[in-house]
Amino acid sequence: MKQLSAESIFTPPDVWTGETSLEFVRMIVHQSITSNPSDDADLFQHGCDRYMCFFSFKHACAHICNLPSLRAAWIRNAIANSIDAEAAKRISREVVYEHPTILKLSAAVLIGVSGSSGGVTATELKIAEIEGLLSTYGTNFAAHTGTLPLPAKKTYLVTGTTGGLGSHLLDQLIADPNVERVYAVNRAANGGDTIETKHVKVFRDRGLDVPNLHHSLESGRIKIILADTSAHKLGLSDELYEELANSVTHIVHNGTSWYHRVMEFGADLFRFAAWPVNFKYAIATFEPAIRGHRNLIDLALASPFVDPTKFLFISSISVARRTYH
Repeated sequence: MKQLSAESIFTPPDVWTGETSLEFVRMIVHQSITSNPSDDADLFQHGCDRYMCFFSFKHACAHICNLPSLRAAWIRNAIANSIDAEAAKRISREVVYEHPTILKLSAAVLIGVSGSSGGVTATELKIAEIEGLLSTYGTNFAAHTGTLPLPAKKTYLVTGTTGGLGSHLLDQLIADPNVERVYAVNRAANGGDTIETKHVKVFRDRGLDVPNLHHSLESGRIKIILADTSAHKLGLSDELYEELANSVTHIVHNGTSWYHRVMEFGADLFRFAAWPVNFKYAIATFEPAIRGHRNLIDLALASPFVDPTKFLFISSISVARRTYH
């Protein structure tokens, strides 16, 4: 991984245009994020995040400028340090969160340098972005046309079953005699333990019913599926997708864990799960999560039963925190 200085300065363009601003910002971002995200890729899915990781003091001191928790701030400061002082004042401290792709960030920098937004306010841009997402994911739902009677027993699809809340849900469902099967949907394991081993470990760590887990896995009562909810048909084969559509009666989309993270120092990989829990993110960063919700709703509406599949989104965020209004 490249070693980054908190005071990094880059040579700005001699003439600021859309293209030179893009090249300037791309250079800075790629210096910080070694996966070299494409110009339209969301930077927060490439490790540009302020989620704090726990390392030894010595380890942290040695690599402090490379922690993903500091990358958004580093990118912003590298831009501000490299342009004139007056223009830097117009670069928001949250600019990377507000414009989370290289394309959007370069446009924001160009506006900051020129001092002109072309008559379009930031609020208007955000409203247009929200309306675009609503138009894409909040319309054109398929009509539910199922006519078959509901089965005697329930079949669940639960996402995130290796997490805290998800594992407890799975434990309770396999203890319920009225549940026929549970499809445990998770992302592919990134090296190390298999997904089955991860389930066994989390059950053991949390004092859950490990023998029943083993029995349910062996009997097929639990069917583990590796999927990507943000992908078309969850990234599954047509055959497996049809199996889910034709059998699932309840979907529980578990949003407790906001991303999965695999790290070998020097290489980070971040992947969103059900819902990102960071209120500094721009709406664009939520798009994969919104798309995942829509894909699961589409799956529910494809049910052949007279009642469409029940859909429930859950999360443990804020359950232990008082919120005053």
